[in-house]
Amino acid sequence: MNSTFLGGNLTDEPELRYTGEGTPVANATLATNERWKDKNGDLQENTVFHDLVIWGNQAEVLEEYADKGQYIVVRGTIQTNEWEDNDGNNRYDQEVKVLEFDFGPRQNTSGSSESPEQTEAAGQSQDPTGEDEDTFTPDDDLPF
Repeated sequence: MNSTFLGGNLTDEPELRYTGEGTPVANATLATNERWKDKNGDLQENTVFHDLVIWGNQAEVLEEYADKGQYIVVRGTIQTNEWEDNDGNNRYDQEVKVLEFDFGPRQNTSGSSESPEQTEAAGQSQDPTGEDEDTFTPDDDLPF
């Protein structure tokens, strides 16, 4: 079975483009962190960067609503690409073909996470654009 489930932060804004047939495709990089204590009790951390490819309507949703640093959770498959460089060497890379994703909690100005309910309770609008409540926001259920 080829399946992966990752949660992490976007390292940059997603890049949206369209194929010759007009199909939307977005690329993004997700940073995941692993933390543990070594045998001396010192905190260690390792960050892994994952190239993401998102197709169709999901690509447009991600590009429109996702920001650099935002926490997202993705489910997808791992795909290996092979090509030959200018010197004739075989090269490989891996990417995650995203099948679905969801946005994590938003960060407030102090850097701590708040759920949408906490944001509403604090009197802050969930929709920073100020548009009416019928407008889709990242906190809504995604339309896929």
